[in-house]
Amino acid sequence: MARPRKTGLDYFSLDTNFETDDKIVQLLYKHGNAGLGIIIRLWARAYNTANGELDFSTPEYRKGLSRQFGITEKHLLIIIESATNCGLFDTESWRNHNRITSKRIQKQIESVKHKRDDSRADYEQKQGVSATETLQKCPVSGAESKIKESKIKESKINKNKDVFILPDWIDKELWGDFLEVRRVKKAPNTNRAIKLLITELTGLRNLGFEPQKIIEQSIKNGWRGLFPLKENKNAANSKDVRKNYSTQFSTDYEDPETHFAKQRAANV
Repeated sequence: MARPRKTGLDYFSLDTNFETDDKIVQLLYKHGNAGLGIIIRLWARAYNTANGELDFSTPEYRKGLSRQFGITEKHLLIIIESATNCGLFDTESWRNHNRITSKRIQKQIESVKHKRDDSRADYEQKQGVSATETLQKCPVSGAESKIKESKIKESKINKNKDVFILPDWIDKELWGDFLEVRRVKKAPNTNRAIKLLITELTGLRNLGFEPQKIIEQSIKNGWRGLFPLKENKNAANSKDVRKNYSTQFSTDYEDPETHFAKQRAANV
């Protein structure tokens, strides 16, 4: 799952000599430190939005903000008007749209957005976030879109190559129990290991052994591997079967797991 997108800034900077700025000096002359405190709080709220703006078009918002600042709505609007005249807020946004913002706020918001987009791209690449999900959130068009879709399909095909499909003649629930025994025995249940187990089981099946009983035998005895049945009325007692099997596997049934471990080690 993709990381959620963050909006707004966690903090904004003030120059250490900001009080000597002509705009601030004018504001302090008209409204004192209390007025400056209101402006700084408005800046903080604007920086914390996704678009760097505060919408004062609704009476409910103006009244609510006034109560939080501990001043009347009229007093708040007078301070904002003065700050706008001083150049601390954008005149067009305030006069025409009742929105508080400034070129500096917009510039910093845009800069942070670009940095977050770059950081997000690096994160998604490292974490392997679904390319399909990324395309849905950031749609592209034309040839670039077709190239990305082609890469997604190719990626899915490569992943599917590693997925091993269990033959339909093996009981899935029984097989799951056998894999659980292997897990408890700390035997790896990788795709490669499972393919080797299925190969062994297929060979035993071709010799007449019943796969389900072979699996049950391993579960019962806590074996990590699959071995010929010690008793098989249908096939195991047949001399021909034992003769054919002896060309592939050992006839020592006393310790089959040890034998096959040695055999695998010799083949590595």
